Amino acid sequence: MLKYHPKYHLVPPKGKNTMAIKMSDYEKVSDSIYRSKNDDSKFVFYFKVDNTKYRKVYVCNGQLKDKRDKLKDATTALLNYQNEIKNGDKIDESVTLDKLFEMKIKVEKPTDWNIKKQWYYKAYIKDALGSKKVSTIKKLQIQNILAKMEKEGLKPRTQKAIIEVLKPLFRMALENKICKEDPTQFIKVKVTDQKKVVINAGEKFIKLYGAVMEVYQYDAFMRALFLFALIGRRKGEILTLKWENIDFENNIYWLLSDDTKPDKNQKFSLSQDLRNALMQFRQKSGLVFISPITGNKMQNLARQVNKIRKASGVTEWGLHYSRNIIVSALCERVSSDAFN
Repeated sequence: MLKYHPKYHLVPPKGKNTMAIKMSDYEKVSDSIYRSKNDDSKFVFYFKVDNTKYRKVYVCNGQLKDKRDKLKDATTALLNYQNEIKNGDKIDESVTLDKLFEMKIKVEKPTDWNIKKQWYYKAYIKDALGSKKVSTIKKLQIQNILAKMEKEGLKPRTQKAIIEVLKPLFRMALENKICKEDPTQFIKVKVTDQKKVVINAGEKFIKLYGAVMEVYQYDAFMRALFLFALIGRRKGEILTLKWENIDFENNIYWLLSDDTKPDKNQKFSLSQDLRNALMQFRQKSGLVFISPITGNKMQNLARQVNKIRKASGVTEWGLHYSRNIIVSALCERVSSDAFN
């Protein structure tokens, strides 16, 4: 059964859900237009643009009854379609979501988030939408994925991650004329504030800082890494930091827009302890924190984190947990100052 194009009712001549065009079933009625001998509402467009042949099936609006009106409708659709091709606005209807995702991954940096995106895509999106053509995907199909996730008890933050994976894909598709609309545009997933309030945060911060300085007093590399965590840097920001982004003369470092959430570079001060640690293994260029085993960006820090937990007594600590401690410690300090 032929499927309608959402705008022009155009149907590709070949594919899983279409039949091959048998031109003997059509007769030429005007330049580049052939009408079905059995159905006066069905036409074939057959023409050339810049020595490239194009052939499409077109089905008229079902409300048209007069044979001449149907031909006028088909003629208008043909002109619109030819103009799209000439102006470079023709949608590439052959690209599936799987193919688009593969294209996107190839041009992205191998950051932690981009690696996670591949997992989210495979786990929640691929089976439902991967084989579908990008130009045909609708908002309701994405909402169905989210509804299924909610039914399975998955948290809103996980559901929101699906939109965060899909939105850049459809932006890329729009820019490359693979689709005409972004079905994620008006989909919102409300995520409640999940920041944890840490009790006795100031005390825990002091214990953690002391543990880092003691456990890694002879290991400047790990000492610097964990000092970055204790001043609120995310794991991805730490492990993608480059020597070129550290200014030792002015005691500052900056995060590039690709490495942090806000879309602009941010500058921060280097503490004396952090500067001293970095100076002990300083290089001219490249990543600051390279695995001594693989020579690539570090991945697993579980063993080193456990040493800090044991030495500090803060058994729940992790790199991201440092951000919760800092915010809670600041709140404690403000509250204390307000009542004293």
